[in-house]
Amino acid sequence: MPAPIDILIPRRLTLRPPLEVDAEALARGLGDFDVASRLSRVPHPYGLQDAVDWIASKQEEPGLCDFTVHREKLIGAVSVHQRHDHPTLGYWFAKPAALGRDVDDIRTSVTRDKFERLFGSLDAKQAA
Repeated sequence: MPAPIDILIPRRLTLRPPLEVDAEALARGLGDFDVASRLSRVPHPYGLQDAVDWIASKQEEPGLCDFTVHREKLIGAVSVHQRHDHPTLGYWFAKPAALGRDVDDIRTSVTRDKFERLFGSLDAKQAA
């Protein structure tokens, strides 16, 4: 039986861990030089095998905060990772994903999820 996965649903979007079925859409989005050129850790050109390898690496490292972002289809990814001794939120969106306020919802959802993974429920702490 597969392990359960965390799914976040901030307004109009779905955030879930990357799965093998996402590889083609990831390769398409990150294969766009305008998207990849704004990211420090993404090779260009970015191909299908790069996407497959990235997905596999995320499945081998449970507990990290990595999500693909979906609005009817995959439109990007977001993650929290350790960088220079502090957590860093990173994200990218395929063109033409005009997100506007959705980016704030994504940041809030991912930050809350990561905090709760590390320190427990925010609701329980606020009630105490």
